[in-house]
Amino acid sequence: MTTIDEYRRLFTDASYWAPFVKAVCNKHGLGTVHKIEAGNVPGTYPVFIVDDRWVVKFFGTHFNGQYAFAVELEVNKLLSTMHDVPSPVLIANGRLLDDGEGCLWPYLVFEFMHASSLTQVRDQLSFDDKAEIAHNIGMITHCLHSVELHDMKILKPTWDYYYALLKRQWTDCTARHRNWHSLPKRLIDQIDEFLKSPEEIIDRYNQPVLLHGDLTADHILVIQDENEWRLKGVIDYGDALVGDPLYELVALHLDLFRCDKRLLREYLLAYGGEGRIRSKKARQLLSLCLLFPFNAFYCFFESNPAASTVLSLDELAEWLWNTEI
Repeated sequence: MTTIDEYRRLFTDASYWAPFVKAVCNKHGLGTVHKIEAGNVPGTYPVFIVDDRWVVKFFGTHFNGQYAFAVELEVNKLLSTMHDVPSPVLIANGRLLDDGEGCLWPYLVFEFMHASSLTQVRDQLSFDDKAEIAHNIGMITHCLHSVELHDMKILKPTWDYYYALLKRQWTDCTARHRNWHSLPKRLIDQIDEFLKSPEEIIDRYNQPVLLHGDLTADHILVIQDENEWRLKGVIDYGDALVGDPLYELVALHLDLFRCDKRLLREYLLAYGGEGRIRSKKARQLLSLCLLFPFNAFYCFFESNPAASTVLSLDELAEWLWNTEI
């Protein structure tokens, strides 16, 4: 799969990947394979469910797959020692190819969690269900952000990677948003003046923490007990990084909470804060939204028509993030 088009055509094709999935299962003594299905919510990399027992995830050259593999492997080894952060058990890891030039197609094998992604069942949840899940995610995230990183080889406890990420995103931020067309032109025209430099955004007096990096509804697994839904696990640490805890809120609030400030407050209280975000922090959070590597504002105004009247980025920051209005 040397081209992006080829990759997109095949990365969820279970019949194409079946021989490779079977080879992995055979290598690690996981038993005879009867059924192979693509993951329920397609992501970035090829992911397949085997007999509702195992999940096999492959990493290629596209979308920085080799680095994502190394990061996800390191984080999941760390999570195996943390009972307060529910996640699928890492069963095995390896490479499809033993040697050769180019990509050796590394993979991870997880125990299958009998649960649904929040994306699949969101409309079935009551507000109380969502609030309880937001509360649990707040506690889980606090535990994740409190992890000691001194023994990590890739995700080191420095600001270096986070600074480089923000600097890279800051350099072409306006051009990227013009290309995405998700923000109105009047707001895009204000980005250069609104954004502070990464040097101003990062407070180096604070210690950077381990971040999931992409806490969207796709990556939250839930199950139903009688008539209530509850959180089962958090998955997909391929975008994990070390940085500012505020960065975690971008995907959480815009995707997982769908901009519902009631859920945001519930999360913040469970995380250990006072449940408030005021104007200064709201402006900083909007800056992180603009600098986010993925399009945080995709379909934002279609889903939040009340925000379509804002005339400035300062006003958008208040509308989106200030929990006191």
